[in-house]
Amino acid sequence: MNERINNIRLFLKKYAIPIGLLPIFMIVGVLFWGGLTGAILQSLGWFPAIGLREITLKYYREIFLDTDLWSSSGYTLYIAIIPTILATCISILLAIIINDLNGNMKKISNFIIKIPIMIPYLVGIYMVIVMYGQSGWIARIMASLGLIKCTSQFPEILYSNSAIGIIMVYLWKQVPFMTTIIRSNLISVGRDYEQVAQTLGANNSQIFRYVTIPLIIPGILSSSLLVFAFNFGSFETPFIVGRYYPNTLPVEAYKLYSNIDLCYRPKAMAMVILISILSTIILYYYEKSIEKFKYIKK
Repeated sequence: MNERINNIRLFLKKYAIPIGLLPIFMIVGVLFWGGLTGAILQSLGWFPAIGLREITLKYYREIFLDTDLWSSSGYTLYIAIIPTILATCISILLAIIINDLNGNMKKISNFIIKIPIMIPYLVGIYMVIVMYGQSGWIARIMASLGLIKCTSQFPEILYSNSAIGIIMVYLWKQVPFMTTIIRSNLISVGRDYEQVAQTLGANNSQIFRYVTIPLIIPGILSSSLLVFAFNFGSFETPFIVGRYYPNTLPVEAYKLYSNIDLCYRPKAMAMVILISILSTIILYYYEKSIEKFKYIKK
């Protein structure tokens, strides 16, 4: 009896960590993998609740043949790529500027730049609507100053094809995130290489192009690809301040899913699976890109 108890104690001691993590794995397995399996089955036409029991690729074909969904794909890529490029350029400059500051100015800058990271996207969306909507503060101030006759003459920033409102929300939140990562990269590599280049006669632009940028490439790649992946799969910002139709792929998938006619559900699930596949591909290339530039840190 004592030997059996000792064996149980040894077993629990040996596998204490896996046993402790088992409840989490069970929850993740049920919620994530269970949901993903259900989505895949529904996207393939298996939806017994409405009498669909035949596996088919029909709904995937419908997506690829739907011209409106191709427009949604282009719009999704547009609001994923443009904010990522803008945020990357701004963040590189901000990281270098903050890194060159001294004393209290550096501390204050670090504090201010991190504030948006702690604030939810919905707050940023609200700020953009209140400030830049056609009935927002800026439009009313311009109308009261006589710069425009009425608030309706204020440029349509929200709900437009240009997606300026979406881009503003993304930049407000993502520039601080990317700046923090890139600046951490700058701190880790130090200034030795820049000082050597300066000693050899390189000017500031040459140091920036041939020394600073190559050294912070890992931070730039990691932050920009994470931001791009988020923008590509983001829902709330395009849903609230994006154009009505066609909108991004996640928003269109939600509209199909929430349709009162359940026959649209398999098509919505097919779109969700395609978004998941594309996001996985992005993360794969993210890992490959990071591995490619590991030699820089050596």
